[in-house]
Amino acid sequence: MLIAAGLAILAILFGAPQNDLLILKMDKHIKHIVVDQSKQQEIKTEIKKVKKLQKSYQKDTKKHTKELKALVADQSADQAAFDALFLRANEFEAMVNGTFVTHRVKIQSLMTQEEWDEVIASSGKAFKKNKKSNDKTLAKGKKALAKMEANLVSPFEEEEKKKQAELVAGEFSDLLYASSEKIMTHNQFDEETLVDYKAVESELLSVLENYSKEWNGMLAGLVKTHVALAKLATEEEWKSVSKALSKII
Repeated sequence: MLIAAGLAILAILFGAPQNDLLILKMDKHIKHIVVDQSKQQEIKTEIKKVKKLQKSYQKDTKKHTKELKALVADQSADQAAFDALFLRANEFEAMVNGTFVTHRVKIQSLMTQEEWDEVIASSGKAFKKNKKSNDKTLAKGKKALAKMEANLVSPFEEEEKKKQAELVAGEFSDLLYASSEKIMTHNQFDEETLVDYKAVESELLSVLENYSKEWNGMLAGLVKTHVALAKLATEEEWKSVSKALSKII
C-alpha cells in the first residue's frame, strides 16, 4: 500500500502521492452525496480507520528506514543484506495491504451504485486540479537529482573512477526520475479496478502489488548504485558517497 512512505522514499524529492485506493480522495464528497445518514457515518468511520492505519504504518516502518540508512552507510553491505531487509518490509507491506483493502470493500458496500459513481466523478475532478502542481514539483525534482548526481561523483579523485561513478549516478538518477514521474502523473481515476463499484479484494490487492513494484524498482536501483560505488570508493571517499545516498532516504 504505502511502501514509499514507510520504507524508503526514494522519490521524496518529488513528494510522490500514495496509492490510497481512492479512499481518502472521497472524504470531502461523502457528506454531499451519500443520502442515508447512518451509512454516511459508517463510511466516515471507515475513512478515519484508514487515516489511523496510515499513521500507524508510517510509525512502525520508521524501523525499516533506520535499518536501510545503516546499510547504505556501510561500505561492506552486500546485496544479500539489502534483500533480507526488503523481504521483511514487503511481508509487513502485504499484511497492511490486506487490512487496507478490507476498508475499501466495506466503503463500497455502504453506497449505492449511483452514489459511488457520483463520488468517483467528484473526486476525479479534484485530482485533475493537482496536475499543474505536480508538474512544478517534477521540475524541482529534476534539479535536485542533478545535485544528487554531482554529490555522488565529486568524492572520486581519479579520473577513471569519476567516469565510472558518473555512469552509475546518471543511471540511478534517470531511474528515480522516470519512476517518480510515472507515479505522480498516473491518474488513479483512469484505472478500471479502482473506480469499479464491484471490485473485489483480490483485484484491489493486485493494484497495490503493481504499485509497490515501482517503488521496489527504485529500491533495487539504490542497492545497485550502493554496491557499484562501494567497490569504486576508498574508505575516505565512501564517507561522502554514503552521505549523498542517505539524503534521498
